[in-house]
Amino acid sequence: MNEYQPSGGEAMNFELMAFFQAALFLFAIVDPVGGVPIFISLTEGADDNERRRLLRFAVFTAFLLVLAFALLGSVIMTYVFHISMGEFTFAGGLLLAVVGIRDMVRGGRVCLDSFSQFISGKLPVFMPLPVSFAG
Repeated sequence: MNEYQPSGGEAMNFELMAFFQAALFLFAIVDPVGGVPIFISLTEGADDNERRRLLRFAVFTAFLLVLAFALLGSVIMTYVFHISMGEFTFAGGLLLAVVGIRDMVRGGRVCLDSFSQFISGKLPVFMPLPVSFAG
């Protein structure tokens, strides 16, 4: 029996590589760089303290949503809503296209003055794109 047994260093490198791949994948899903201009434009009228509070709320909400969907997303979609992943992806892409076309045609800017107006009107901003639109 000539089974290959990786040495401690090779196993460590594999685990480190898997960690960095997962971190890169999550970074691409959450897209913090792409969310910055949206966040700045939506909080244009807010002072620094309110902007910090909104940022903390957005990060916390996004973290909880990603965690919940990572752990329970496919179970909920399959057994509760009876929706396949292909159907969900198609509907999310369609929704994303409609929202994008509407924003290009309308072309207006949104300015929000208060935390409650921000929360009630723009909660999907707190969700990473694949979580909120299944893009």
